[in-house]
Amino acid sequence: MRVVLATHFFFPTQSGGTESYTLGLARALRARGHEPFVICAGSLDAAHGWPPRAEDDTYDGIPVRRLSWDWVRAPHPFRTFYDNPEATALFSAYLREVGADVVHVTSCYSLSANILGAARQAGCRTILTLTDFWFLCIRHTLLRGDGSLCAGPTSAADCQRCLASGSPSLRGIMDRTNPQLVARALLAASHAPALVRLPGLRGYVGDAETRLDHLRQAFAQADAVIAPSRFLKQMLVRGGYSADSMTVSPYGMDLSWGPMTARRADDGQLVLGYLGQIEPLKGVDVAVRAVRALPTDRPVRLRIFGSLEKNPSYVARLRELAEGDARIEFVGPYQPRDLREVLAGLDAIVVPSLWYENTPLVISEAFAARRPALATNLGGMSEAVQHGKNGLLFERGDAAGLAAAIVRLTTEPGLLDELRAGIQPVRTIDEEIVALLDLYRGATLPVSA
Repeated sequence: MRVVLATHFFFPTQSGGTESYTLGLARALRARGHEPFVICAGSLDAAHGWPPRAEDDTYDGIPVRRLSWDWVRAPHPFRTFYDNPEATALFSAYLREVGADVVHVTSCYSLSANILGAARQAGCRTILTLTDFWFLCIRHTLLRGDGSLCAGPTSAADCQRCLASGSPSLRGIMDRTNPQLVARALLAASHAPALVRLPGLRGYVGDAETRLDHLRQAFAQADAVIAPSRFLKQMLVRGGYSADSMTVSPYGMDLSWGPMTARRADDGQLVLGYLGQIEPLKGVDVAVRAVRALPTDRPVRLRIFGSLEKNPSYVARLRELAEGDARIEFVGPYQPRDLREVLAGLDAIVVPSLWYENTPLVISEAFAARRPALATNLGGMSEAVQHGKNGLLFERGDAAGLAAAIVRLTTEPGLLDELRAGIQPVRTIDEEIVALLDLYRGATLPVSA
């Protein structure tokens, strides 16, 4: 079969959980004699203009088509991320060009939801794996502008207020006047293309209800929808999506890097690792503050892996928090091929996210290497990590709670070994691909709760 994997971005220009999962699917398909192709966004900056254009390359021997455009110059900058006819036309042309049999979407927030309908119109079996809350939330994360958690969309005006809070100028206006009045005015302006393209408004003005209606229609075009966690499915059902349209099926992990033994702790220290994007919503500062709160003679180290260039202001803040503490190390980015080496140097990982998350792949990767996880007691994280069995949980943003968990690992004899023993085997990509191939051929998955 020829399988087109559609995702938001892809290696080597972007790396993250969804990119790693997509790469694992491509490798597994190729290993079984199928032909995988990847289509994704390339760059969305001013260097590429409008309309979108396509560029081809390869990654790990896998053909990749990247669509690039300047989102600011789109006819409607907000709408283009969920309804982009120009990118959809290039997507449809690619399906014809490669003779696609199946389209498996692991994220469509850059190419727009239209690709689901386009895949069906092309006669392709169409599978959608949900990887975040994009089908519910204009910010993808169900985090409000003030950093508080959101249970899902309530009204277009409320979502507009949240969206506008990301703009310093609009936030200042809302702070000085009635924020709901400002939100309603911006909502009215969202239907005027000439206004939404103005500096200061573009990207911060949009009708969330119109968006949600469009996404629900596109969602219905998929032949099968997979939610990797019960929590994600429940949130979408709460947001108006049909429970019968989704089945819960965990990610399969590419474990080609093989089994791993415990780290040789000859130095007597507990080595913790943070692996992922270095962004405020990931709560990396919580981990830094937790280690800083410990006495300097506490035998612990924190190694932070991830790009130090994507959000330089946040990285500067983290460096300031960590200043003078040699126990905290900013290692920088790593590639999938480096994962074994990275995990081999750790005793456990820290997942201090401030948003619900879905099913962080890094937890499964750590479990595959028999590394317990210290994670926020929230969303998909607390679904994967069972407190006291395969890891320890702490409350959202609670640096003191994380520090207490670290102290337990350094003072309770045998606790780390007990948590390692409690880790169950993770689902492999080889196991998942067997089920997916049946799904690609037309089988149905049982709907799960």
